[in-house]
Amino acid sequence: MTRLGIPQVRIAQRLKRNRKAIVHYAAQNQDLFNKIHQDLKNGVSIPDTARTYGVPQALVWSVALQEKTDQERFKQMNWGLQTWDHWYFNDVDHRFGDDWPGRIPAQLVAHTLFYFTRQDDLVFDPMAGGGVVPDLCLAFNRRCWSFDLLDRPNTKPEIEPFDRLSSVNGTVFSTYGQAHAEQKNPGCCQKNIDHGEMHLKKKRLSFSLARPWSPVFHYFLLFFFGNVLHIGLILQV
Repeated sequence: MTRLGIPQVRIAQRLKRNRKAIVHYAAQNQDLFNKIHQDLKNGVSIPDTARTYGVPQALVWSVALQEKTDQERFKQMNWGLQTWDHWYFNDVDHRFGDDWPGRIPAQLVAHTLFYFTRQDDLVFDPMAGGGVVPDLCLAFNRRCWSFDLLDRPNTKPEIEPFDRLSSVNGTVFSTYGQAHAEQKNPGCCQKNIDHGEMHLKKKRLSFSLARPWSPVFHYFLLFFFGNVLHIGLILQV
């Protein structure tokens, strides 16, 4: 979950653990990654490594593909990179995501990540389903916040319950997102906030003008129907 860029405060809430314990476990993850890397270096296959350590294949792929470009990741996956805008995939890749109704091909997600995101970007998936998107984000070095109506904390803890989306979209999301954005583009957040407030004021103004009880709305109706009546009289004459 830390590798997907989920803040530790949310991981602690999700796993119902003390935040200090999450920090402790997160520090121990590097030892696990080193062991996985060593096994892969010794020629152990990715499925066998995943079974040995009881981790998803997507996590093993993320270790195996460290510091590689997206093109190199496609090559390691044995996927051909389609450079045209008509993508056709006739089967799903069972290495990523669970068996799920409406499961989408992992190749489709990978192409979307390749053409529309960069490594370390944050991907938001509000309908995660079987988890193809977070699995591919893990393998392609993208951070991912994913949500779904069906809560599966034991098998897919990285997919958070949908009812927590409002809290994530509030204080936690604003604090984390603003800090990351400010680091990449100083001053951008204040511009976005100012633009958002201006947009909100415009929406409020348009709503107030459109309300049936608004005096301005009444004036508009009188003006409109008055002109229609005037035009009708002219045509009759």
